[in-house]
Amino acid sequence: MDARQRLVPLGVMGELVVTGDGLARGYTDPTLNRDRFIEVTVDGETLKAYRTGDRVRYRPTDGQLEFFGRLDHQIKLRGNRIELGEVEHAICRNSAVDDAIALVHTAEGQDPELVSFVTIRASETQHDANSVADLIGRDIEDQLRAALPAYMVPTRFQILDRMPLNVNGKVDRRALATRALGDVAGLGPREVVAARNDVERALCEEFGHVLGLEVGIRDNFFALGGHSLMATRVVSRINRRLHVTITVRDVFDAPRVADLAERVAHALGDTTYVPIVRNLLHGPVVQSFAQGRLWFLDRLYPDSTWYLMPFATRLRGPLQLSALNKALQALEERHEPLRTVFGQREGTDVQLVRPFVARPLRTINVSDGNWTTLMRALREEQTTSFDLENEPGWRVAVFSLGPDDHVLSMVMHHIISDGWSVDILQRELASFYAAAVRGEDPLLQVSRLPIQYQDFSVWQREATQAKEQERQLAYWKQQLDGSQPAELLSDKARPTVLTGRARKHEVMIEGSLYNNLHAFCKTHQATPFAVLLAAFRATHYRLTGVEDATIGTPIANRNRQELEDLVGFFVNMQCIRIRVDDESFESLVAQVLARTAAAAAHQDVPFERLVADLRPGARDLSRNPLVQNVFAVHSQKDIGYLRLEGMQAEPVGDTSSTRFDIEFHFFTEDGRLRGTILYAEDLFEEASVRSMASVFLELLEQGLQDPSIEIVTAPLTHGLSALRELGLTSIERTDYPRDSSVPELFRQQVSASPDAIAVKDSITQLTYAELDETSDRVAYWLMQRGLAGESMVAVLAPRSCETIIALLSILKANLAYLPLRRKRPAGPLREYSEGGARGEAGPDRRRGQAAGHSARGYRICIHLGGAGTRTQSLENHSAAAAIPRGHEPRICHVYLRLDGPTQGGDGRASQHCSPGEKFKPDVPRSYRCKYGSFI
Repeated sequence: MDARQRLVPLGVMGELVVTGDGLARGYTDPTLNRDRFIEVTVDGETLKAYRTGDRVRYRPTDGQLEFFGRLDHQIKLRGNRIELGEVEHAICRNSAVDDAIALVHTAEGQDPELVSFVTIRASETQHDANSVADLIGRDIEDQLRAALPAYMVPTRFQILDRMPLNVNGKVDRRALATRALGDVAGLGPREVVAARNDVERALCEEFGHVLGLEVGIRDNFFALGGHSLMATRVVSRINRRLHVTITVRDVFDAPRVADLAERVAHALGDTTYVPIVRNLLHGPVVQSFAQGRLWFLDRLYPDSTWYLMPFATRLRGPLQLSALNKALQALEERHEPLRTVFGQREGTDVQLVRPFVARPLRTINVSDGNWTTLMRALREEQTTSFDLENEPGWRVAVFSLGPDDHVLSMVMHHIISDGWSVDILQRELASFYAAAVRGEDPLLQVSRLPIQYQDFSVWQREATQAKEQERQLAYWKQQLDGSQPAELLSDKARPTVLTGRARKHEVMIEGSLYNNLHAFCKTHQATPFAVLLAAFRATHYRLTGVEDATIGTPIANRNRQELEDLVGFFVNMQCIRIRVDDESFESLVAQVLARTAAAAAHQDVPFERLVADLRPGARDLSRNPLVQNVFAVHSQKDIGYLRLEGMQAEPVGDTSSTRFDIEFHFFTEDGRLRGTILYAEDLFEEASVRSMASVFLELLEQGLQDPSIEIVTAPLTHGLSALRELGLTSIERTDYPRDSSVPELFRQQVSASPDAIAVKDSITQLTYAELDETSDRVAYWLMQRGLAGESMVAVLAPRSCETIIALLSILKANLAYLPLRRKRPAGPLREYSEGGARGEAGPDRRRGQAAGHSARGYRICIHLGGAGTRTQSLENHSAAAAIPRGHEPRICHVYLRLDGPTQGGDGRASQHCSPGEKFKPDVPRSYRCKYGSFI
């Protein structure tokens, strides 16, 4: 149940609450009684129940309970669950700390806060107060922020000479909770610490430029809102400015300016940074690695549309076609790939940039303004393939529906462009159009590009870069050895060649789910991409059961500043191998973070090179050799949207294609993420994709709400219907002998099955008849001691046949037993016995000694059928006839001493009729076993 005593669904954490006739009478402490023994309502019926304090959940697969610890030391602060023990353990790792206690403190008139009380080792006490405060403010803060999420870092620390202790010698948390905090070291608002040298100054400036904030040397890049794409930009700016070679992985591993500055300083002597220079020669240039594979596929399937990138925008308003034409011409003149054709020269695949020639804007009149006619013409325009040998891989057309109603269509081949390039073209087209409307030269609105795409192609194949690629290739070979692409079960038979036709399904992350996503990212120092990719991989696992699978994710691959404003095919497909075993959601996110950071550090190896080296000779055109499912989060806002000055713009058309089974893209919008699932029409039906999207959203929602939830058992349906289907909320009314005692029920079983095995351990076993006879003798011996009814007899023994004999004999003698744990120190055991035990039974024949302590000056020590000297012989007692046959079922039969947050342990009493329920006829069904099973 949750904190409000409401049932929680399958798979959701809650407190175990027990009801039924097996409940104890109660605690001896009335206050504890009121807290633990409560009334709950289940399906309209009010029941007495006991709060166990155990964190459990129903396993979704079979309804079994799984235990996840105690609630005593788990708190919730500002919506975050915090294990105090984990915080304390992290603080105590500091060599100066002797002990630490973390708890929630609420000062008068203030909000609750997580604080820590710390004692310092004797060797550190020689420091003055300022030194100790400095120790806490620097060392512990740095240590905790590196080891824990931000919400688990205490805001204040109190230094104590010693911890207050309770009567049991344990730290008195209650005393600490009411203690007034004195002078403390605080982890308050962010302080911008100035740079101490030129390297730190440069990094602060570059961090600040990308983040749009003032940054100090102690600031964490991701804590300030950075993400992987921003990290790519920071790395390119740092490498260009300082002429070093650091990677995105360096930023992930050292996100603080001061830490990253150390790596940069170490790399300053590295000469591997080779700038890309402009190629002054005109003529054919070798294709880039990425272009090479697309050129090969284009020649193999010249009419395919797999790699077309179409988009169209409806423009309402007084569109100035002449200004639009000038803007488009400026784009073509500025970016060489828009004028590039492809071919072969002397056996080498090359690209050739044609000189700029102003071309007129193609305009197509839709005379009747009919929308159906327009969409038919637009589809033909956007699905017509390119002849890359004789024409550049881009074309633009304007469809006129009326004087103030136009549709702008732009189609590009992937060989000259990527998603980042589309964003550049749309941004510059808007700027150039506005300038042309004003009568200005569009190209004067931007600075000249330092290099062009063909310069990148030449640089990519230089010896220094080739050596770096070989180093990175070794990583990928090791990482992907034995890997298999993630593949969802298809609805249709996979054809020999995929047509590339695709359909779309929309998914929205907005409202509370969007807010929870960003809160999770902030507290776990994760990126939305890593969290969403983890949810997608979890979805694939739950739908397929495949534990080890690889998902493709595109990376911009523009980790150099000179590439940021170029149009061209830079994007690289990376293979992220993710394993799911007994992963929690948060651990899966951590794995994805680590894998993507490592992939970013090895992003220079082209995907085409990986295919050639890892899958040589692969020619199966029904599937991609390394990845079949692709996942991406695009951080640029309004990608795919064009806005021109003075025009109302909206995207139109749905001409989609994919060369993969499924592509899952998220696009950043104001206050939400818009997801598009692009799926191969040859393979999937809409219903299957819709179901997959539902599972994705449900797993994401559950993971954000409960990061510790296991992927393997996370429920896939909301509400309590699944609980009811498993019968976990039904109240069973089973008739059992409520007026019979345990000994009477046991004798009935003896009569029914005297020779059946009743109990066994690793050494011996007893039949029901043997257990009855032996327990009778011990019971008779106990009765000879003259103990009053319901007297307490302590039992100290291992889990063995003798323990069962002792317990049963105590019940037969109308006494009550107090079970004690063998591992407990003698002091507490003596205290328990003196607190009310009249005697004690419990031999340990395996160690050749009897176990027991004195109780109120009266010692009972029994040896049952073992070797060694016998304290009391029981073999000659003919006890059966002397044992009483009538037992009052409502008398006390057991006392339990419970150790917990209260002092000294608390007693809980139960009666004979409580365990009688366990002997009812439907035990096999209730405990999911069969007769003859051993429990």
